[in-house]
Order: sequence, then structure tokens, then C-alpha cells
Amino acid sequence: MALLVSREDITQVRNSASILLKTILRMFGIHSPFWLGVVLVAVITLAWFLRERGIAPLRWPYLLAIIAESAFYSATLGYVVSFFMHAMQLAISSHVEKEVGIMLALGAGVYEELVFRAFLFSTSGFTLAHVLKMNPWIAYPVAAVISSIVFSWFHYLDAATFTLSSALFRFVAGLLFCILYKLRGIGVAAWTHALYDLFVLF
Repeated sequence: MALLVSREDITQVRNSASILLKTILRMFGIHSPFWLGVVLVAVITLAWFLRERGIAPLRWPYLLAIIAESAFYSATLGYVVSFFMHAMQLAISSHVEKEVGIMLALGAGVYEELVFRAFLFSTSGFTLAHVLKMNPWIAYPVAAVISSIVFSWFHYLDAATFTLSSALFRFVAGLLFCILYKLRGIGVAAWTHALYDLFVLF
């Protein structure tokens, strides 16, 4: 999909996790906007081959059940966040071309959940609970707040205009994704994130 979008759109509209990951790639001299996807596919493929039990077969009924569950969560997420924004008398709006929006929605589901939930939230929660010996019932909520603040903040590192409503919107969404990740895992969290973004787009 990135190949079908103009280079100007790719450089101007990106999800927050891709900004971070592409910045890391630039440190190693990799500047192409397409290499991030290539690296991600390579890492996931390598991880599969390194598993002791080998590559797990794709189970279509299980995958479809995850997508259906995620669709329910994404609809619920929309109502929860909308209720919060209405209660705070805030509003958020954005406009983006459909093809760019679809690419960003799918990318956000993968990259942002890997970076902000699977890595930042789980790592900070583990550090607080097992290294600093904090009560896990306190450690993981604190980790959720930290990762959600960073999640919201990173959306403004690529020339996006900061507004209180958009920052709070992303913070609350980040908290909900942390809860979903902790209870249901990375797969459901990623699908829910992607489907929510797609529902908003259409």
C-alpha cells in the first residue's frame, strides 16, 4: 500500500511508532520508507524459525474469531473514548485521504502495539514489579500511564499540531489498549487498534 501512495504522503503522514522505528533505522544509514516493513517481516520470520516447536500452522477459525472479537472491542472503544471526550467537552477531528488512512490504520495496529504495548508497557511494568519490587497491582497501572503518555506524545513529533483534545484522546485510547493487551494479548490489541482506525476512517 505504501507503494501506491505518493512519497509526499508517506513522509508527511505516519503513525507514531513508525517515526521512532524509522529514526532508529536512520542511525544505521537506512533511509528508505519501505525498509521498516521489510525489517519487521524479517524479524517475525526469524522469530518463527527460532521457536523450539517450529512454525505454528495458521488456524483460520482461530484467526477469524480473533478478528470478530477485535471488531467488538474496537466498536466498544469508540463509544468509551467518545463518551470521555464528550464528558470533557472536547472534540477531535482529522482528515486524511482514504488510501493513506487505510495504510496508517493497518500500520498503527502492528507498529504502535508492538512498540507502545508489547515493548514499552510490558517492559516498564516488568521493571517496576520485578526489578524495583513494586506491587504488581500498582506497577502495571503506572506502566500503563507512562506508556500512554509516551504514546500520545509521539504523535506530535512529526509536525502534527498539538491540541489538548487530541492529546487526551490518544492518552485515554492508550490506557484502554494497555488493558486490552494485558487481558487478551498482542494479537487482539493489534487487530482492535487497526479495526478501530478503519471504522473511524469509513
